Amino acid sequence: MNNKDQINFRRLAGAAALSGGFALLAAEIRFEHRAALVDEWRPWIPIVWSAVMPMLIMLEAWSNRLVRRRMLASLYILTIGIGLLGVYFHADGKFVERIGELIYVWTSSLETGSMLPARHAPILAPLSFVGLGLLGLFVLLERRVSTVVKPTKCFVTEDATLVGNEAA
Repeated sequence: MNNKDQINFRRLAGAAALSGGFALLAAEIRFEHRAALVDEWRPWIPIVWSAVMPMLIMLEAWSNRLVRRRMLASLYILTIGIGLLGVYFHADGKFVERIGELIYVWTSSLETGSMLPARHAPILAPLSFVGLGLLGLFVLLERRVSTVVKPTKCFVTEDATLVGNEAA
């Protein structure tokens, strides 16, 4: 496998992993938001976004055009924004109180923590979007670096000088 094939394989593997992550997230959010979907429009945002992103990611992966890559980078940034917006929605205007509840559950005993009712949406769950958005940006950055930097064969001699073979 030559260097170009390795880059293409890594590009497609990264796109497939991110697409799978978004697709699984769409299925999970659809399940978790099932009761809220009837009354509100906000729970649809992450479901629709997670369902559309795999198609856009794979479209860009197969074409590898610079314009599409920049568009996908902006979509990953928007994904991060959707995650932060989800934290805001899940906090319901009481971010510090929700974080306090989370800390209380983690610091209490198993018996005490298991008896506490889950009255609110999980405040940290939307951060999964932040993680996927960051992973997507890292994959795009890695692809950019791997296509710009050409590997060369070089070595360091005993007197610490770098010797390279530019023709390789």
